[in-house]
Amino acid sequence: MAERAQRVPLQHITGVAHFRYLTLAVGPGVFIPRPETESVVQLVIDHLQGLEHPKVVDLGTGSGAIAASIAHEVPGAEVHAVEFSTFAHAWAAKNLKPLGVKLVQGDLRNALPEHDGTFDVVVSNPPYIPAEAIPNEPEVALHDPPEALYGGGADGMELPTAAAASAARLLKGGGYFVMEHAEVQAGWIAEHLKAAGCWTHVATHLDLNGKERATSAVLAIAASGK
Repeated sequence: MAERAQRVPLQHITGVAHFRYLTLAVGPGVFIPRPETESVVQLVIDHLQGLEHPKVVDLGTGSGAIAASIAHEVPGAEVHAVEFSTFAHAWAAKNLKPLGVKLVQGDLRNALPEHDGTFDVVVSNPPYIPAEAIPNEPEVALHDPPEALYGGGADGMELPTAAAASAARLLKGGGYFVMEHAEVQAGWIAEHLKAAGCWTHVATHLDLNGKERATSAVLAIAASGK
């Protein structure tokens, strides 16, 4: 009770977070997965229906919530995950190793070059909060790691933009990219993907609260060498 009075997140006290059908290990140093992200996972799972042995990568996996859910809910999928933070990587390893996810510690901006042009799906929930937009909730501002919150630059778009560039590199032609973002960033991200010239079928998706929470796109076949 004393810890909750100090606004320590309940998940840090219990050591677990519930996400879709899984119970994940979490604690200090890792971003606590949010219910809104469950809808991003559903977009991936819906897209994977009918694909045999799809290959998926989660860029900036944090606790591993997205990658773990895909591995759990899509039998036969080959799931990879990338995380930069040493602390978050340790938590992700606890959650992903039992599910056979291939986890590497690295930067989403240049990770997995040996897999360029081979993924069916790239999914990412990168840090995206603008530099000056300090979260109001003490549980977030004081206990979620800053490197998991702030996307870089005044508008928070440096890492989301980098995630999109990496997705274009990692996907095979016709591959699917989906990324979570703030509601206010939806229009900018959609226009950025359209302007890049390598994406088709750009679409914005609502979360469980009706907010524009994710954007998806398909890599044009001509944009990939594979």
